[in-house]
Amino acid sequence: MLKTRKYCVAGHEFVVNFPERIDSAKLLDSYEPFRVEDAESPVFVLDVNVVGELPNPGNLVQMCNDEAPYIWIFRREDKGLNFGFSFKTDAPTTILEFHENQAVLYIREGIRFSEADNSIGNAMMLLYAYNTGTKDTLMIHASVSVKDGLGYVFLGKSGTGKSTHSRLWKENIPDVELLNDDNPVLRVIDGKTWVFGTPWSGKTPCYKNKKCPVQAIVRLEQYPENIIAKLNPISAYAALMPSCSSMKWNRTWADAEHATLEKVIMSVDCWHLKCLPDTAAAYTSYNACKPE
Repeated sequence: MLKTRKYCVAGHEFVVNFPERIDSAKLLDSYEPFRVEDAESPVFVLDVNVVGELPNPGNLVQMCNDEAPYIWIFRREDKGLNFGFSFKTDAPTTILEFHENQAVLYIREGIRFSEADNSIGNAMMLLYAYNTGTKDTLMIHASVSVKDGLGYVFLGKSGTGKSTHSRLWKENIPDVELLNDDNPVLRVIDGKTWVFGTPWSGKTPCYKNKKCPVQAIVRLEQYPENIIAKLNPISAYAALMPSCSSMKWNRTWADAEHATLEKVIMSVDCWHLKCLPDTAAAYTSYNACKPE
């Protein structure tokens, strides 16, 4: 017997079907704020199967991530890609057969519940990024703070201090709320850029089904003092592009990403903040980026 759950993130609906045998009150708990009763036009449908032996995913292209969970990329005979997920580096324990907006996730029987839950979540995040990329939508790696109903998006390389900067805002600037701490979504609607909370917030349990207009995008860089400067469009593009969940193997998706990035940087001020992890850095970015 299959169970069906339907979700809506940033206005895009999707569906996951899975066997009752792996159902649990904790399964996909972070997705609960995004559950909906109906999904008339889902951007993708994911079927989850529990199997004794995983199917052959194709030839290994690459294993990604420096720490668990690991993502495996395989190339099929038809030149398309399949994906695998695991908590160890010896072999994937789940395989995602990837066919545009229809996908099947095979879970090896006997793996831990936490690993199955993580694999389903990773599969949906990947499918979401791929199938919304042509809809003026970008999933980005960032931390987002909200002040007075406006979103401030903090970007940077891993370890730069995005979460720390958001925390400094919350601790020092009145009435600041954390919207998402890892993978928010930007969406351009009628020429205006909005940021949305998602079920994907990394190690910070912040799963808010909320949205707000983007006031500023700030790329962080560690530095021995606090200096902020507004970026011109070309520099803004270069600052934002590395933080996007990218699938450049697909020309249609890559072109759509480029077009959406152009719309974002033409509608939002982008900044470069060289900073320390201190209270002064929070006020430096806030005072520069807040509405006049």
